[in-house]
Amino acid sequence: MTLTILFYHACPFIDSRNFCRIFHYFLFYFCIDYILKSFYNKINETS
Repeated sequence: MTLTILFYHACPFIDSRNFCRIFHYFLFYFCIDYILKSFYNKINETS
């Protein structure tokens, strides 16, 4: 989490804004993937 905060605050100082956009999209999809996997794991454990 600290890395995401550091990158988020460093973004305005980084010249390439496309990198920040790609980085945030990557984090967004990674979080969704992680949540879905943990969700499916819970379903498999209960069944």
